[in-house]
Amino acid sequence: MKQFLVTLIITFLLLTGTAFYLNSIDPAYDVMTLILANALLAVVTFISFNMIYNGIKRKQGESMYRAKIGSTMLKFFVIIGAVLLYVVTREKGMLHRSTIMSFAGAYIIYMVLETIILSKIARTAK
Repeated sequence: MKQFLVTLIITFLLLTGTAFYLNSIDPAYDVMTLILANALLAVVTFISFNMIYNGIKRKQGESMYRAKIGSTMLKFFVIIGAVLLYVVTREKGMLHRSTIMSFAGAYIIYMVLETIILSKIARTAK
């Protein structure tokens, strides 16, 4: 659990630094949106990790399965809602597609991070 938290914080800081770097390369990147999206992804990933981690600790296959499905639905609805909020609140000419793609890239990074650590925990729990 501590390993995941440390890794999550390091990933958050690296992706925040990447947001500032992308803005220095192309000022069209919305840094505040990227930082808020990064923070949202970090929080949702932490909640998702806890849900699945508790499912693994129960040593019942169906509880882990329910936790995984629940966390996937949670992530899906929160992230789709965040992207829709970004699209709706922007003026017609101000929408920057690369910002949305950066958000999707950050989602993939957090998903892979969570999957790798949970796979190690699940293997050692059995």
